[in-house]
Amino acid sequence: MTPPRFHTLHTLADAKTTLQSPIAFPRIRTEVHAKTPGTLHMKVRLLASLAAMALAGMGAAVAQTQTIEDYVRGLITENVEPGERLIGRVEIRELEEGDETWLVFNLDEDKSYFVYGACDDDCSDIDLTAEDGDGHQVDSDEQDDDAPVLLISSGEAGDELHVRASMATCEADVCVLGVGLYETES
Repeated sequence: MTPPRFHTLHTLADAKTTLQSPIAFPRIRTEVHAKTPGTLHMKVRLLASLAAMALAGMGAAVAQTQTIEDYVRGLITENVEPGERLIGRVEIRELEEGDETWLVFNLDEDKSYFVYGACDDDCSDIDLTAEDGDGHQVDSDEQDDDAPVLLISSGEAGDELHVRASMATCEADVCVLGVGLYETES
C-alpha cells in the first residue's frame, strides 16, 4: 500500500484552496459499500464537516501567531495620525507593576515629535515623562490610561530626549509596554 500524501499548507488561503481542490489532504483510497440507502451521502457530509472543522481550527492557529509585542505595536499604530512618521522602532519592555524604564531618543532640534505609549490587556495604566538631556521635564502624561501621548515641540528638548515609562497598573506578574517616537509634519 502506498503511504498517504500530505500537502504542505503555508497559509489559510492554501488550506482553502487545497480543501476546494479535487485532491484533499491526506489522499487516501477508500472503498464505499452502501448497504443502506443514504450511507454514501452521510459519509460525504461527515467528511465535509470534518474538513470544515479542520479549516476553522487552522484559522484560529493562524490568528494566534501574532506576538504580544506585535499586538502592543499595533495599539500604538492605531493612535498615530496620518503624516506622522516612526523614527527608529517602537521600543518594547516587560515591567512589573510599579517598575519603570528609561528610553533615550535622538532628535532633530528643528522638528516636532509625538511620543506614543501603549500596553497589553493586563495593563490599565502607564505613565510617560519626557526630559531633555539636562534632566528638565519637557512633557508628561500621568493620566489614568493605557495610551499616553507626549508632544515635544521643535527646540524644546535639544537633540536628546529621555523618556521614563512607568507601569502604574498591571494585573499580571509582568505586563508588556511599548513606546514609539513619531516625527510630525509641522
